[in-house]
Amino acid sequence: MNPPLVSVVMINYNGMPWLEPAAKSVLANTEVDIELLVVDDCSSDASREAITRMAKEDPRVVPVFAVSNCGISGARNIGISNARGTYISLIDSDDLFLPNTIERQVGAFERLSSTVTELSLLTSDAWLINEKGERKGRYISPEWWGCETTKNPPLWTLPSTFFFCRNRAASFFEPYRSADAPIFVRRMEQIGPIGFLGEPLIEYRMRLSSVTNHRGAQMVREMKAAERSRLENRLDNPFLTE
Repeated sequence: MNPPLVSVVMINYNGMPWLEPAAKSVLANTEVDIELLVVDDCSSDASREAITRMAKEDPRVVPVFAVSNCGISGARNIGISNARGTYISLIDSDDLFLPNTIERQVGAFERLSSTVTELSLLTSDAWLINEKGERKGRYISPEWWGCETTKNPPLWTLPSTFFFCRNRAASFFEPYRSADAPIFVRRMEQIGPIGFLGEPLIEYRMRLSSVTNHRGAQMVREMKAAERSRLENRLDNPFLTE
Protein backbone atom coordinates (compact mmCIF):
# COMPACT_ATOMS: atom_id res chain seq x y z
CA MET A 1 0.00 0.00 0.00
CA ASN A 2 1.17 3.52 -0.73
CA PRO A 3 1.96 5.60 2.36
CA PRO A 4 -0.92 7.84 3.46
CA LEU A 5 -0.58 11.60 3.62
CA VAL A 6 -1.32 11.67 7.37
CA SER A 7 -0.68 9.12 10.09
CA VAL A 8 -2.95 9.69 13.07
CA VAL A 9 -1.36 8.34 16.25
CA MET A 10 -3.87 7.54 18.98
CA ILE A 11 -2.64 6.34 22.37
CA ASN A 12 -4.87 4.32 24.65
CA TYR A 13 -4.75 2.89 28.16
CA ASN A 14 -7.93 1.35 29.55
CA GLY A 15 -9.99 3.71 27.42
CA MET A 16 -12.84 1.39 26.42
CA PRO A 17 -15.67 3.85 27.21
CA TRP A 18 -14.26 6.37 24.72
CA LEU A 19 -11.96 4.38 22.41
CA GLU A 20 -14.37 3.51 19.62
CA PRO A 21 -16.04 6.96 19.41
CA ALA A 22 -12.56 8.51 19.23
CA ALA A 23 -11.50 6.15 16.43
CA LYS A 24 -14.74 6.75 14.50
CA SER A 25 -14.24 10.51 14.76
CA VAL A 26 -10.84 10.14 13.11
CA LEU A 27 -12.05 7.77 10.40
CA ALA A 28 -14.86 10.20 9.55
CA ASN A 29 -12.17 12.52 8.15
CA THR A 30 -12.46 11.22 4.58
CA GLU A 31 -11.09 14.20 2.64
CA VAL A 32 -7.48 13.19 3.35
CA ASP A 33 -5.73 9.84 2.89
CA ILE A 34 -4.96 8.62 6.42
CA GLU A 35 -3.96 5.71 8.56
CA LEU A 36 -4.93 5.43 12.23
CA LEU A 37 -2.33 3.82 14.46
CA VAL A 38 -3.94 2.86 17.75
CA VAL A 39 -1.19 2.30 20.32
CA ASP A 40 -2.46 0.31 23.27
CA ASP A 41 -0.23 0.68 26.33
CA CYS A 42 -0.99 -2.71 27.92
CA SER A 43 -4.59 -2.04 28.85
CA SER A 44 -6.25 -4.39 31.33
CA ASP A 45 -9.74 -3.82 29.89
CA ALA A 46 -11.08 -5.05 26.54
CA SER A 47 -9.27 -2.37 24.51
CA ARG A 48 -7.05 -4.74 22.57
CA GLU A 49 -9.96 -6.87 21.43
CA ALA A 50 -11.80 -3.72 20.31
CA ILE A 51 -8.75 -2.44 18.43
CA THR A 52 -8.28 -5.78 16.67
CA ARG A 53 -11.93 -5.80 15.64
CA MET A 54 -11.77 -2.20 14.34
CA ALA A 55 -8.73 -3.11 12.24
CA LYS A 56 -10.67 -5.97 10.64
CA GLU A 57 -13.55 -3.62 9.87
CA ASP A 58 -11.43 -0.78 8.44
CA PRO A 59 -7.98 -1.34 6.86
CA ARG A 60 -6.97 2.20 7.80
CA VAL A 61 -6.78 1.10 11.46
CA VAL A 62 -3.33 -0.20 12.41
CA PRO A 63 -3.09 -1.90 15.84
CA VAL A 64 0.15 -1.28 17.73
CA PHE A 65 0.41 -3.19 21.00
CA ALA A 66 3.10 -2.12 23.48
CA VAL A 67 5.04 -4.99 25.04
CA SER A 68 5.11 -3.31 28.45
CA ASN A 69 3.39 -0.28 29.94
CA CYS A 70 5.50 2.75 29.01
CA GLY A 71 3.24 5.74 29.71
CA ILE A 72 1.93 8.37 27.35
CA SER A 73 5.34 9.63 26.17
CA GLY A 74 6.61 6.16 25.35
CA ALA A 75 3.34 5.22 23.66
CA ARG A 76 3.47 8.32 21.45
CA ASN A 77 7.06 7.52 20.45
CA ILE A 78 6.06 3.96 19.54
CA GLY A 79 3.23 5.25 17.37
CA ILE A 80 5.40 7.81 15.59
CA SER A 81 8.09 5.21 14.91
CA ASN A 82 5.52 2.92 13.27
CA ALA A 83 3.86 5.65 11.18
CA ARG A 84 4.23 5.87 7.39
CA GLY A 85 2.59 9.19 6.58
CA THR A 86 4.17 12.45 5.51
CA TYR A 87 2.49 14.12 8.48
CA ILE A 88 1.70 13.02 12.03
CA SER A 89 -1.47 14.04 13.84
CA LEU A 90 -1.87 13.09 17.50
CA ILE A 91 -4.99 12.26 19.48
CA ASP A 92 -5.73 10.59 22.82
CA SER A 93 -8.37 7.86 22.93
CA ASP A 94 -10.78 9.91 25.03
CA ASP A 95 -10.74 12.95 22.71
CA LEU A 96 -12.58 13.50 19.43
CA PHE A 97 -11.72 14.91 16.02
CA LEU A 98 -14.20 17.04 14.10
CA PRO A 99 -15.20 15.88 10.58
CA ASN A 100 -12.75 18.33 8.96
CA THR A 101 -9.95 18.29 11.56
CA ILE A 102 -7.25 16.68 9.43
CA GLU A 103 -8.11 18.69 6.32
CA ARG A 104 -7.86 21.89 8.37
CA GLN A 105 -4.56 20.78 9.91
CA VAL A 106 -3.00 20.03 6.52
CA GLY A 107 -4.22 23.33 5.08
CA ALA A 108 -3.02 25.46 7.98
CA PHE A 109 0.35 23.71 8.15
CA GLU A 110 0.97 24.21 4.45
CA ARG A 111 -0.18 27.86 4.50
CA LEU A 112 2.08 28.71 7.43
CA SER A 113 4.95 26.76 5.85
CA SER A 114 4.72 29.10 2.87
CA THR A 115 5.35 32.11 5.13
CA VAL A 116 8.14 30.72 7.35
CA THR A 117 10.88 28.23 6.64
CA GLU A 118 11.05 24.88 8.39
CA LEU A 119 7.77 25.05 10.30
CA SER A 120 8.09 22.32 12.92
CA LEU A 121 4.72 22.06 14.65
CA LEU A 122 1.11 23.18 14.30
CA THR A 123 -1.21 23.38 17.29
CA SER A 124 -4.77 24.64 17.63
CA ASP A 125 -7.59 25.53 19.97
CA ALA A 126 -9.97 22.87 21.29
CA TRP A 127 -13.51 22.51 22.53
CA LEU A 128 -13.72 21.36 26.16
CA ILE A 129 -16.26 18.58 26.71
CA ASN A 130 -17.31 16.73 29.83
CA GLU A 131 -17.53 12.97 30.25
CA LYS A 132 -20.97 13.01 28.61
CA GLY A 133 -19.57 14.76 25.54
CA GLU A 134 -21.23 18.12 26.25
CA ARG A 135 -19.28 21.20 25.17
CA LYS A 136 -18.36 23.49 28.07
CA GLY A 137 -16.23 26.15 26.36
CA ARG A 138 -12.92 26.62 24.59
CA TYR A 139 -9.44 25.77 25.78
CA ILE A 140 -7.54 28.85 24.57
CA SER A 141 -8.38 32.32 25.86
CA PRO A 142 -10.29 34.70 23.52
CA GLU A 143 -7.33 36.84 22.47
CA TRP A 144 -6.14 33.88 20.34
CA TRP A 145 -9.47 33.11 18.68
CA GLY A 146 -9.46 33.35 14.90
CA CYS A 147 -5.72 33.87 14.46
CA GLU A 148 -3.33 31.85 12.34
CA THR A 149 0.22 32.74 13.29
CA THR A 150 3.80 31.74 14.01
CA LYS A 151 4.50 34.90 16.04
CA ASN A 152 4.70 34.14 19.76
CA PRO A 153 2.13 31.32 19.59
CA PRO A 154 0.72 29.92 22.84
CA LEU A 155 2.81 26.97 23.98
CA TRP A 156 0.37 25.53 26.54
CA THR A 157 -1.63 23.67 23.90
CA LEU A 158 -2.92 20.09 24.05
CA PRO A 159 -1.07 17.11 22.51
CA SER A 160 -4.29 16.03 20.75
CA THR A 161 -3.92 19.18 18.61
CA PHE A 162 -0.29 18.50 17.58
CA PHE A 163 0.43 18.16 13.84
CA PHE A 164 3.92 17.90 12.34
CA CYS A 165 6.11 16.31 9.65
CA ARG A 166 7.08 12.75 10.48
CA ASN A 167 10.64 13.11 9.20
CA ARG A 168 11.28 16.18 11.37
CA ALA A 169 9.79 15.00 14.65
CA ALA A 170 11.40 15.35 18.05
CA SER A 171 10.87 12.58 20.59
CA PHE A 172 8.77 12.66 23.71
CA PHE A 173 10.71 12.29 26.97
CA GLU A 174 9.61 8.87 28.18
CA PRO A 175 10.26 9.29 31.94
CA TYR A 176 7.51 11.94 31.91
CA ARG A 177 4.35 9.83 32.09
CA SER A 178 1.84 12.65 32.70
CA ALA A 179 3.02 16.09 31.53
CA ASP A 180 4.51 15.03 28.22
CA ALA A 181 3.85 18.17 26.17
CA PRO A 182 6.29 20.82 27.58
CA ILE A 183 9.54 19.09 26.65
CA PHE A 184 8.23 17.98 23.25
CA VAL A 185 7.06 21.49 22.33
CA ARG A 186 10.39 23.01 23.34
CA ARG A 187 12.28 20.35 21.41
CA MET A 188 10.17 21.09 18.32
CA GLU A 189 10.86 24.79 18.83
CA GLN A 190 14.56 24.01 18.39
CA ILE A 191 13.79 22.37 15.04
CA GLY A 192 11.80 25.28 13.63
CA PRO A 193 8.98 27.79 14.18
CA ILE A 194 5.72 26.69 15.80
CA GLY A 195 2.39 27.64 14.27
CA PHE A 196 -1.00 28.07 15.92
CA LEU A 197 -4.53 28.00 14.50
CA GLY A 198 -7.07 29.78 16.70
CA GLU A 199 -10.05 27.60 15.99
CA PRO A 200 -11.15 24.42 17.80
CA LEU A 201 -10.14 21.34 15.81
CA ILE A 202 -10.73 18.72 18.50
CA GLU A 203 -12.99 18.02 21.44
CA TYR A 204 -10.91 17.53 24.58
CA ARG A 205 -12.60 15.41 27.22
CA MET A 206 -12.22 16.59 30.81
CA ARG A 207 -12.27 13.41 32.87
CA LEU A 208 -12.35 14.74 36.42
CA SER A 209 -13.05 11.31 37.88
CA SER A 210 -9.70 10.03 36.57
CA VAL A 211 -7.58 12.73 38.20
CA THR A 212 -6.23 11.35 41.46
CA ASN A 213 -4.05 13.13 44.00
CA HIS A 214 -1.12 10.91 43.05
CA ARG A 215 -1.47 11.61 39.33
CA GLY A 216 -1.95 15.34 39.92
CA ALA A 217 1.13 15.55 42.12
CA GLN A 218 3.16 13.60 39.55
CA MET A 219 2.05 15.98 36.79
CA VAL A 220 3.09 19.03 38.84
CA ARG A 221 6.53 17.50 39.47
CA GLU A 222 6.99 16.76 35.79
CA MET A 223 5.94 20.27 34.75
CA LYS A 224 8.40 21.80 37.20
CA ALA A 225 11.15 19.50 35.98
CA ALA A 226 10.34 20.37 32.36
CA GLU A 227 10.50 24.11 33.04
CA ARG A 228 13.79 23.80 34.90
CA SER A 229 15.15 21.72 32.02
CA ARG A 230 14.21 24.50 29.59
CA LEU A 231 15.75 27.22 31.74
CA GLU A 232 19.00 25.29 32.12
CA ASN A 233 19.13 24.26 28.44
CA ARG A 234 18.72 20.55 29.20
CA LEU A 235 16.14 19.64 26.57
CA ASP A 236 18.29 16.75 25.32
CA ASN A 237 18.80 15.45 28.88
CA PRO A 238 15.89 16.76 30.95
CA PHE A 239 15.73 16.65 34.71
CA LEU A 240 13.87 13.75 36.20
CA THR A 241 11.04 14.48 38.59
CA GLU A 242 13.25 13.73 41.59
